[in-house]
Amino acid sequence: MATKQKGHIWITHNEYMHRSFMLNVVLTICAIMSVFCGSFIYRKDRAVGMASAAALFVGVFAYVKASTLLHWDAFPRFVIAVLDAGLLLMMGVHIIMLCILSFVPQNGAVFAILLAWAFVIVMAVLTGWILHVDRRLSAAAEFVELRDTAAWILHADGRLSAVEGDTTYVMLATT
Repeated sequence: MATKQKGHIWITHNEYMHRSFMLNVVLTICAIMSVFCGSFIYRKDRAVGMASAAALFVGVFAYVKASTLLHWDAFPRFVIAVLDAGLLLMMGVHIIMLCILSFVPQNGAVFAILLAWAFVIVMAVLTGWILHVDRRLSAAAEFVELRDTAAWILHADGRLSAVEGDTTYVMLATT
């Protein structure tokens, strides 16, 4: 049985900054729309609406922003793994919010949460598709930078290999 090998793409710092800027623009739009949905759709209980919008936004933020935490040594491996599971976290939040809202006597609450959920999922998928953000598992622990002129890659089988050259470029991993 063949195992999936992870490929790596080198992009320039300017390309990385452009992707980060576009990602932040999409997340800002998503936050504004989540607040709009939370405060105007849930008219009788705005606290529940805002809480659900905030929870859904945190889920989409974790899903799309995890790709920018590629080789931050400050984050432990399990933190990156949790961020990579952002889509599953959003689904869990959705189920919990549906359970809470089913006990709240409010017209259209279930429809509103499903609408907000669909919006967040569509934004997450479009962000990943447009910005080429690919999911990966704990990529942050795979790279070790030792000098300014070389980056050492730690492979899954434990081998180390050096990548010579300018390390001012940002390495992104794709699955």
